[in-house]
Formats: sequence, C-alpha cells, structure tokens
Amino acid sequence: MNTKEKETSLHRVSKEDEELIYNMIDRELIVSPTDNAQTRRDKERRREAFEAFKLKMTPLLKDKPSPKGPKRLCYENLPELLDITGLSYLDLLKCVSKNPDGVEIKPRWASEVEAAMCSYCDMLSPVRREKVLALIRRILAPVFENSDFESMTPTLRLFKANAIRSYCIAEMKRQTKELGVYDIYRRRFVPYSFNAVELNMVSYLSTSFDVSPHWLLGLDEAHTVLATNGETETIMDLFCFLPEERKLMILQAVQTAIEKGGAA
Repeated sequence: MNTKEKETSLHRVSKEDEELIYNMIDRELIVSPTDNAQTRRDKERRREAFEAFKLKMTPLLKDKPSPKGPKRLCYENLPELLDITGLSYLDLLKCVSKNPDGVEIKPRWASEVEAAMCSYCDMLSPVRREKVLALIRRILAPVFENSDFESMTPTLRLFKANAIRSYCIAEMKRQTKELGVYDIYRRRFVPYSFNAVELNMVSYLSTSFDVSPHWLLGLDEAHTVLATNGETETIMDLFCFLPEERKLMILQAVQTAIEKGGAA
C-alpha cells in the first residue's frame, strides 16, 4: 500500500472493491448538462486518461487488447488512478467502507478528540505543525516509529501496534473475535496477508483499534485520507497512539495556542 512502487509482487484490491471504485469513477466523470465549459473539459480530459489507464492495464493477445479487459486493480495502482481522476483516498473509502456485517459505514476518526486535533492541525502553519509533531514524539514511546512498521503488511502492523499498546498479545486475539475480524487476524503471518485487510475494512479497523487510516494504509505525506494536509496526517499517525489523557492535553495546548496567537 505504500505509494512508492515496490519490486515485490503487486497486491490486488478485492474484486468487489474494484467494481465499486470503477463504477464510482464512471459516475463522477459523466458530463452533466449543467456543467460549465471548464468542468466539461476537465471531465473529458480525465475520462480519456481513465480509459488510457485501463488500456495500459489490459493484457495483449496477438497485439490486441484482451476482451476480458484490464488486469485486476492493485493497491500499487491507486496513486496513479487517483491522480488522473482527481479523486482521493477518502473518496475511495467513502465508496467501499463497511463493517463485517456488510453495513456501509463512513470513514472517520475514532474519537471527537482526534477529529478536533486533525481540524486544528490543518489550520496550523508548517512551522507550528512541526512543533506539534516534535511534542508528540517527545511523549510517545519510540517503538511506535520503528522503521520495521514500514515493511509490515497492514494486518501485521496493526497486530504489532495493538500488542504494544495493550501489553498483551492475547488481548488482540480477544478483540478481533469480539469485533468479528478474527479471520483477518489469524492470517497475519501468511504470505498473502497484505490483502487480508481489504480496502473496505480499513475504516472499520481504524476506528475499532484507534489507529489512523493513513497509517494503516502505509501512505506518505503525498496522499491524505481524513486530513487535508500531509503533515497533519503524519501528526495524526502518531497522535492516535497516545493515551487518552495525553491526547486531551496536547489538544488543549494546540487549541489554546490558536486562540491566543492564531494558527500562523
């Protein structure tokens, strides 16, 4: 899920999620009679790019595109797809997110404190965001920024982070059974476990285990999910790991700083 191309094999988005995503893009790029000239040109340009994207992903049979259409969409293809269509990871999650019972859910932060913190950080200047990030790093245990997380699959990084927070490996097993995602948990060490956390489950797991969806997807600052700024996403990736009393302390400090001196 990292935005950079990897030399390893690609990781497929589920067929169900792929169909939902492609259908959403088709809807978004339909030219409406009420569109002004600029919007019409923009949609037509993006439509052409979208068709070219699918053609590029379609295998050739005797020098002709396969009638079966494009190869399966993979997580590594998502940055390019979002760039050419003008959509975001949040748009994708809004389109596919559901709980284990198949009920549609909205991507969100796990608490109002986190939602408020994200909103405030988006308001801050880059200099102030850097100071907030430095403060969080001084408080948070260094293990949560371990570079090993970067090479882990989403399932394994979620398991490792939660085991650290709960000080008990058995607690993760109990929680996954209670939340109805034990099948995902038990696949954490198998080779194909990268795909065990399907895109449609990212929002549910993020709120259930109180982690940033940006962190769970393994994204960098070039792409955002619930924040409007990549630097804010980096802050929230770490902020979510803090104990609740520390979250509230930092939120109040940021709120006070803005009220007294502004966001600049």
